Amino acid sequence: MISCRRIKSYQGFTLLEVTITVGILSFLLFIAYATIFSLGFRMRLELLGGYLAPGSKSQVNQQILISQVNRFFLEAARSIRSAKQINVNSSRVTIVVEDSDSDSDSDSDSVIEYSLKEYSINGKVTKAIVRSKNGQGERVVVQGVEDFKIEKTSNLVTIEIRAVVAGKEQIFRTSFFKRNPSK
Repeated sequence: MISCRRIKSYQGFTLLEVTITVGILSFLLFIAYATIFSLGFRMRLELLGGYLAPGSKSQVNQQILISQVNRFFLEAARSIRSAKQINVNSSRVTIVVEDSDSDSDSDSDSVIEYSLKEYSINGKVTKAIVRSKNGQGERVVVQGVEDFKIEKTSNLVTIEIRAVVAGKEQIFRTSFFKRNPSK
């Protein structure tokens, strides 16, 4: 006969302990698999330009695009409202404004030009609205633009920007009245 003291000295795990351990490990593996699958799904959505949950990289890019468009509209409004002359081509606008840095006696003017340009970054073609002042240096104002149109009628200038935001094409449009600059 085996005594009780001898049974307790045997080393090993009970069936209940093994079952609980396997259950906990399978639950943790399920969570890890679901997380990895979800990350892969988000990356595919991002590559396809799909909509992602708040806090994702694509949402940050969309907020940056909207911020750039708003900043561009404010900058263009200042230039257009005080312009001496505005010349408009299909996706290019040239604005002649009085140079505020020069003396009031001098007739020096600044020429500001906004145009749509294509850039190739890592093999991917991106369109951007660029700004140049007096033909010197270009500065990217808005990146990721699909189309950029300017229309001018007498003293009214309408600017339209098409861009993809949250996987959908959005149209940003605004109009400005040209005022005569005060002397």
